[in-house]
Amino acid sequence: MANDPHLGYRAPGLWYLARISAPGLDVTGATVPGVPFHILGHNGRIAWGFTTTDSDTQDLFLERLDTDRPGHYQTPDGPAPFVTRRETIAIKGVPAETFTVRETRHGPVISDVYKNLAKITAQNHVIALAATGLRPDDLTPLALYEFSKAQDWTAFRDAARHFHAPQQNISFADTVGNIGFIAPGRVPVRRAGRGRHPVPGWTGAFDWTGFIPFDELPWSFNPASGKIVNANHRVVPDSYPWYLTDDWAAPYRARRIYAVLDKAGPQSIDDSMRLQTDTLSLAAKAVAPVLLRHLEANSDKRRRIAALLEAWDGKMSRDAAAPLVYSAWLARVNRALYADELGPLFPQYFGQKPRVVLHTLTAKQAWCDDISTETVESCRNIVSGALDRAIASLEKQYGGDMTRWRWGEAHKAVFSHPLFGRIPVLRRLSDIRIESDGGPYTVNRAQSRINDPKAPFASIHGPGYRAVYDLSDLANSRFATATGPSGNPLSPLYANTAQDWRDGKYIKIPQTRTDAIKGSMGITRLTPAK
Repeated sequence: MANDPHLGYRAPGLWYLARISAPGLDVTGATVPGVPFHILGHNGRIAWGFTTTDSDTQDLFLERLDTDRPGHYQTPDGPAPFVTRRETIAIKGVPAETFTVRETRHGPVISDVYKNLAKITAQNHVIALAATGLRPDDLTPLALYEFSKAQDWTAFRDAARHFHAPQQNISFADTVGNIGFIAPGRVPVRRAGRGRHPVPGWTGAFDWTGFIPFDELPWSFNPASGKIVNANHRVVPDSYPWYLTDDWAAPYRARRIYAVLDKAGPQSIDDSMRLQTDTLSLAAKAVAPVLLRHLEANSDKRRRIAALLEAWDGKMSRDAAAPLVYSAWLARVNRALYADELGPLFPQYFGQKPRVVLHTLTAKQAWCDDISTETVESCRNIVSGALDRAIASLEKQYGGDMTRWRWGEAHKAVFSHPLFGRIPVLRRLSDIRIESDGGPYTVNRAQSRINDPKAPFASIHGPGYRAVYDLSDLANSRFATATGPSGNPLSPLYANTAQDWRDGKYIKIPQTRTDAIKGSMGITRLTPAK
């Protein structure tokens, strides 16, 4: 069973590898400093892993103030007082900050904190946040504790009943050959709407009426296919009666995993290690040929670019030029297609969006027209012009010889320190930057922030932790973390795992005290067998 949850990169890293052995407890895997349980790992009998469901478990409610009664807001049952409390934050060297937190029946008033939000809120209104993770009866820590002690699927599923927030896709495997999947968590049932936009809170029309019953949440146990795949894609069929989200991840990564598993037959631990670091982009394989079909190859430069992409295998390899050309071109095409329609909202929506591009170029070509001009542009105009602008930008940044361009130069994995990373001199000491493979639609996921004008292709979000659990011999399980175990930027252990992580090298976690002491003198890095 392989698991590599994706989160925003940071240094020090979130994940800390550990084995904890105590009477009645023996757990190996990933911990988070400050959390007294393993989040991910195995206990000698079962292994489990997480990735997000991306379910919609937060809503914004517009609350109307009662102007006749200060300190009150309107509800379906009449005016109700805000629940208030005073919070004090001590700050060294300056006076403490003290402020009042107001809560409504839906949740805390966040327009009191986010001043930009307050500016766009109608007079005599505030905005409250309803979120499953804010409930005082959340028992998720209990679920984590019980996962570590569960010995079979029944006990594991019972433990998942206490997993309240945030909803996760949780995979399961045990040493006797069972596999399972469950997506526990509180998902609101709304009286109306889907929570996509702020809604009136004083009418009650959009209130939460409860949560999806646990037994009706998505789950699977020993499916006939013999495999369970999750890459944040849709986990329920169209017939599923409950609403989870509209924001499923594009299916490219899941399709690639299925394709590899369907061809490979029985999986070895080496196969899973290779698959976790797979860099083939099915999105690029789908989009690049469509872009090329719309390219007016009427110049030597355009023809050379076309030849480069036609020969490309679709792998987002850090030493190749094609992934950089493709990514820059796709970004420019996205901008050309819908920046004119979205206007000031464009930066919030701007992304690689391969499915939007494919749909436009194949089914809705009228969208290619730039409404800000008097002429009517064709898709060939838009695609060809976008390539010219992309190439000009790349030449300015990386030089005129495109044979020397490299994806990795633009696509560095950036692990920024939350404090020192904001200070120019200390940033060099504390931030970890390393050229990396992959992209937003590869199994080895490496998400960028395309709307960042300074580093649009930097990798900022991905699998900071990788694990492959060998259920025939759990001591043989493999682990990798993107940053080292030390939080001290001056320590040699602060960034000592970054290159191994990038290169697909793993370690075993020692299973005895003696092995752990030996391991501290030097850990063997394990790569997949060829």
